Amino acid sequence: MMQVSIANTSELERVFTVTVPAADLTAAYDKVLKKIAKMAKVDGFRKGHVPQQMIQRLYGSSAFSEAVEKIVNENTPKALEEGKLKLAPNFGIDIKKAELGQDFVYDVVAEEFPKVNVVDLGSLEIEKLTCDVSDADVDNVIEKIRLQNGTFTPAEDDYQIGPNDRVKVKLTITQEGKDPIVNDNGVVVLFAAPKAVAEKYIGKKAGEKFDFTDESGEGDNKIVRKFDVEIKEVQKMNLPELNEAFFKSVGSKDQTLESFKTEVRNNIEREKNYLVLSKNATAVREALLKAHEFAMPVKFIDKRVEEVLEEAKKKAAASQKDAVNQHGKEYYQDLISSSYKYGFIVDAIIENNEIKVTEDDLKSKVQEIASAYEDADEVVKYYLSNPKIKNQIEEQCREQKVVDFVLSKANVKENKIDFNTLAAQTR
Repeated sequence: MMQVSIANTSELERVFTVTVPAADLTAAYDKVLKKIAKMAKVDGFRKGHVPQQMIQRLYGSSAFSEAVEKIVNENTPKALEEGKLKLAPNFGIDIKKAELGQDFVYDVVAEEFPKVNVVDLGSLEIEKLTCDVSDADVDNVIEKIRLQNGTFTPAEDDYQIGPNDRVKVKLTITQEGKDPIVNDNGVVVLFAAPKAVAEKYIGKKAGEKFDFTDESGEGDNKIVRKFDVEIKEVQKMNLPELNEAFFKSVGSKDQTLESFKTEVRNNIEREKNYLVLSKNATAVREALLKAHEFAMPVKFIDKRVEEVLEEAKKKAAASQKDAVNQHGKEYYQDLISSSYKYGFIVDAIIENNEIKVTEDDLKSKVQEIASAYEDADEVVKYYLSNPKIKNQIEEQCREQKVVDFVLSKANVKENKIDFNTLAAQTR
């Protein structure tokens, strides 16, 4: 009968020494030899009638290796179960003694997933964002939709450029040590340009010339560029009227301004809710990671890093980019390690507090996601009938429940911001 002893060689590393009776190894070896004897083809002998001694001489070594592999594969899961530990899936095998007629001994070197002692959640200080959608936010979004659907017409000669107009320019860019770059047909759409750039054009007229400099980077990486601009043509923005034709042109079924505003507000509310949840989840994540220190399964993390790096290399080869050098091994090491660390903490919170996702939680989340689609009912049916998608949404619900639970226990300071600030923070 197999015997197992367990030794702790580090905080998380466990060595399972497995001893298998000699008779089991011999039986496995004999079984492999018999299988080979039935199939072996040796000159001078009929198939299946090769003498046992010859089979042993010709195939004994490979048969023994196969028997050892079979013993290890059969006994290792049973040995690991005896420890009743949560172990990382990757582990090493170290053969200590493997000889016919003697007990077979080998080590399984594994890492235990850490047991997390969750801190007093009341000791956490977390800033929680809140945001209300105002009428001004709705009006701003509608104005942006109008701008995106506006048309341009040539302006009069003395027309002064406005913040929403489009200009055609001759642009010369000079940088020390490099040849000038000249673009005779440059186009600048002011409402879509960076504010600092747009401000340099506002109030000017066709035919005017001006220049400005732009600095980027710091120290040895500092780059200074000079832009010489000649305004060749000004095109005035013409905003569409807020009428039924406009609503249809932007894909809305609404026929009145009030109903269109309601639709826009609903869309903003969905985006706001997503952004607030995301920001608060990040705040909870950072607070939990900062508050907990414990040993991590190093070999397991290293293995995952190797797998991700290999995948990055394949993608880099396909796109002809060096994604590995772009990020570096340390980037993936930190990313994966913190991801698993947070996962261990979340699992401990879920287990300690018996946090569960109910069917109502799941349906509510699916309905929330589906509300952005025209045929919401069909989307709900599809998501709930697709096991993979359903599991993903269930995991999202579980993580959100943990975030909500932590916020309910932590020392929370609310920070109310407007929608524009919230959206700008996440760009």
